[in-house]
Amino acid sequence: MVRLYTGSQSAVERAAAERIAASLHSARRRSRRVSLALPGGRSIAGVLRLLVWLNVPWPDTVVLPADERCLPDDHGERNWKIIRRELLQPLMRSGAIQPHNGHPFHYRPELADWGVGEFSRSLDLPSTPEGTTHIDVAVLGAGEDGHVASLFPGSPVLTSASRGFVQISDSPKPPPRRISLSPAMIRACGSVILLFLGESKRTAARAFADNSVTAETCPAVLVRAAARAWVFADRGACPGDGNWSNATVVDRR
Repeated sequence: MVRLYTGSQSAVERAAAERIAASLHSARRRSRRVSLALPGGRSIAGVLRLLVWLNVPWPDTVVLPADERCLPDDHGERNWKIIRRELLQPLMRSGAIQPHNGHPFHYRPELADWGVGEFSRSLDLPSTPEGTTHIDVAVLGAGEDGHVASLFPGSPVLTSASRGFVQISDSPKPPPRRISLSPAMIRACGSVILLFLGESKRTAARAFADNSVTAETCPAVLVRAAARAWVFADRGACPGDGNWSNATVVDRR
């Protein structure tokens, strides 16, 4: 089930952070250990800063990147840099979380799988009955072209049968090598929070809400298949028509 929300950027960021917290608590009631996959990029920073202050079962939460650029660990363009700076470091300073709760991907160019196998084993996540790696809560930021994680329109990875993380060697945005949640992993997520922030995302938000649009042209629509999906668009991104005309407004007055 997909739920649409809109409002000012600050209200949308707060509502998204609260939804992440609530989804983690819900997952924690079903399992002793829960997982949270996060994106990098500008869209997520405000949400992460708010999430630091919310009641979340951090000691029982595994934090991982939804996708990562295949770059050295200390490179400034890695997604993990934002996740660590905006969320994990503040939480570690307060004692709310321990270093072992964070699981960055370490790029191993000398290996055929670039280190994906080591990364997956370190996460030790459960699988669905179909064998797909299960993420309890995934947060995704949609790009201007509708991409999510490192799944871009027209990519052959969109039809991949992989049930774990996928390797991407031809990303249209640098660097070309990346790893990402696979389409199957997104569909199998317990809860997905999808963000459209800024006017540049309006075309993608309109495509997402158009039931005739497929994942091949707008990968964000993969989220529709998740068990529970909450989609947030600020006023700049929200088209205001079609299915978005019925979006719940989250501004606080």
